[in-house]
Amino acid sequence: MSFLKRLLGGGGDTEPTSSGGDGSGEEIDLTIAAEASFDANAERQRVTVWLKLNDPSFESEREQQAVFRLENRIMAALEEAGVGEHDTNSLETDYFAMRLYGDDADAIVAVVQPLLADAPAGSYLAVRHGPVTAAEDRVEVGAIARADGAPEG
Repeated sequence: MSFLKRLLGGGGDTEPTSSGGDGSGEEIDLTIAAEASFDANAERQRVTVWLKLNDPSFESEREQQAVFRLENRIMAALEEAGVGEHDTNSLETDYFAMRLYGDDADAIVAVVQPLLADAPAGSYLAVRHGPVTAAEDRVEVGAIARADGAPEG
């Protein structure tokens, strides 16, 4: 089930799908689909954008629009630069997370970081330079990064 459909009150944890285009309406478990995406990207480098939400319930239409506009800009920038791809997003406690994968996490950071110059305080990137077992580094973004002397985008 899509994030927006869950957010707007549609259904439970499964979503009907037509497997093979036969229109059977067979139910699939989305946790299996999420695990398949996770497994497919397990060996790739990952950057997770953690956007701090002003409204932890994510019910503010203004904040939703701003977050989804930013997500679209990030996807377009990654595609244009050819350094990675957007895999998924999720709503976590007080954060909206976007998971990005590619062959070079530093190249993804270089593309994404300037787009996050105005990210809310508390936002950051979790950067993994290896497979799923590798440790992640935290990279501050937005106003905190600029206060620490990081260059503005």
